[in-house]
Amino acid sequence: MQDESKDRTRISPPRIRELLDERFELIEELGRGTSGAVYRASLRSELEGLPVGTEVAVKILHERLLSDPEAKARLDAEGRLGQRLHSEHVVEMFATGKLDVPGTQSTYLVMELVRGRTLRQVLDESGSVVEDLARRIGRDSARGLRAIHSLGLVHRDIKPENLALTDAGTVKLMDLGLAERKDPPSVRRSGTGFHGNLRYAAPEVLRGLPATDRSDLYSLGVVLFEVTTGQHPFASACTDADSLIDAHLKRPPPHSSRLKPRISAFLEQLILDLMAKSPDQRPASAAELATTLEREENSRYWLRHEQRAPRLASRRRLRSMLRVAEVPFVGRRRELRQLDRHLRSALEGRGRCVFTTGPWSMGRRRMLDHWLQPWFDRRNELTFLGGEAKEGTGILRAAPFAEMILEWYLRGDRPESPQAQARLASRIADATHLPASDVEQLAAIACGTDESASPAERADLLARHLVAMCPKGQTLVLRVDRAEKLSSTAKLVVQRLIHGIEEHHLLLLLVALDGTKPPGPCHHLPLAGLAREDFLELGERLFAGGQVPEAMLHRAHNTLAGSPGNLIDALALLHREHKLSGSAGNYR
Repeated sequence: MQDESKDRTRISPPRIRELLDERFELIEELGRGTSGAVYRASLRSELEGLPVGTEVAVKILHERLLSDPEAKARLDAEGRLGQRLHSEHVVEMFATGKLDVPGTQSTYLVMELVRGRTLRQVLDESGSVVEDLARRIGRDSARGLRAIHSLGLVHRDIKPENLALTDAGTVKLMDLGLAERKDPPSVRRSGTGFHGNLRYAAPEVLRGLPATDRSDLYSLGVVLFEVTTGQHPFASACTDADSLIDAHLKRPPPHSSRLKPRISAFLEQLILDLMAKSPDQRPASAAELATTLEREENSRYWLRHEQRAPRLASRRRLRSMLRVAEVPFVGRRRELRQLDRHLRSALEGRGRCVFTTGPWSMGRRRMLDHWLQPWFDRRNELTFLGGEAKEGTGILRAAPFAEMILEWYLRGDRPESPQAQARLASRIADATHLPASDVEQLAAIACGTDESASPAERADLLARHLVAMCPKGQTLVLRVDRAEKLSSTAKLVVQRLIHGIEEHHLLLLLVALDGTKPPGPCHHLPLAGLAREDFLELGERLFAGGQVPEAMLHRAHNTLAGSPGNLIDALALLHREHKLSGSAGNYR
């Protein structure tokens, strides 16, 4: 690397000057590593077509390593590899030569002199970079890795010190000293030891497995996190080797938006994928990564992600609301047919609000759990958001709709997480055409920090945005449990959603206790006790085969008014009193 500092010492060790004086004028030392040093030099004679006076970089071993065969072999290998590589994003190797040092011989490398700074220098001077530059760093680095990997090599030492940002604005990979040939899939080396830098090492390498193309991509992901945020992703663990290894192996990669709120969803997700613990979950190759960063939000990678994201996120949200069930669901065929009919109407663009009520333990929420899951398993055009109504202030004042906004944009990150409101506002602004004032207010409402707006203003903004944020071609299913606890703001949100719902691809599901007044015109779906035959079927499934007390179940149907939850609770009480043995589904 070139450094034009006027007061920098010009270093020319006597032995090096004697050996290289006829070929080069050594001007200054550019950098020093564990194995060697790099000097800025001027050619005294023509070299590989380069005229006299051309400035180059010359890399040589430290004198203390001249008798180390492994160190010399690595430098020889770097020279051979470098001369095979031809990419504008890898430092060019012009030539190699031999130094006849008394008692031994060593190689020196003549390389392109890169005018610019390493990314480590950029970080030290600036702290972080703007997103456009971060994307360019990722793109150019991927192109350089593509060239290296195409020769069957793995770099194994991707870090900010080995990435140069040139004065022309391009990025070049440097230092092939640890590069090695990839093993065939059937070959598994052992006992080779760790090479590289722990701060940027992939989990599989730390486990002792051979480095692969995707190991380099993991390291690049760590670098991109660092240049984007100004901080290592596992900064708290970087002071201790064991803690750092544990973090790479076990800690999930953090969201870069927690440190840089305005980072795009595209770049944040790409960094997360590059830092996936399993190599199979990272981008397939450096070539694919380069193409992704060239096409950015129009890339196949991002389009596939956007297509899969609603479905995957909906499955995650559904799972978070499911109640643990010890026995299969039975009965409710009439109610399930009604729910099917309402959802089909919403899929056709004629939205519906369904208000499901019933006493405690009647299975209102369990019925919706059972009904919803198969629909999302077989239909890709459904998006799900859900939660429970709650009483309180702040974010609870608009529950569960505030949480839905957070879940949508921040994957459920809590409002107290680092810079949540700033990150949320940035994501909303990127995804919508809302005026800046509405963006800031919506983010404040979702995070529970808005105190200026009236309940009606909060409700208007939440309802309009909930309807508008569902992707084109998707039908939104909104589920609110414990609707009897809806706050005044949340009731107003429901009223706004119901108004004009028949013009939207929207199904609003409200679940409440008997006696709860619906917040607007809805299709009422009351639940009473199970029919006798369904109640008996449930009872049979709670007992071991052949040991079903039918007479007791008949009496229980009358006593418990057909309530499935009350039957399960009553049998659990008998089990605690040692009147039943076994467990639910296998009572005796």
